[in-house]
Amino acid sequence: MERCTVAGEVVRPQEGGSYGGWITEEITGPFKGPPRAAGW
Repeated sequence: MERCTVAGEVVRPQEGGSYGGWITEEITGPFKGPPRAAGW
């Protein structure tokens, strides 16, 4: 996949292998998923 868009905005995938989602400019973290968030 080259890119994913939501309502015309190119979004980035959520980090990590346990959670999935797309991050837009309007969404703020912290997000579950990256190694530093394993204890959530």
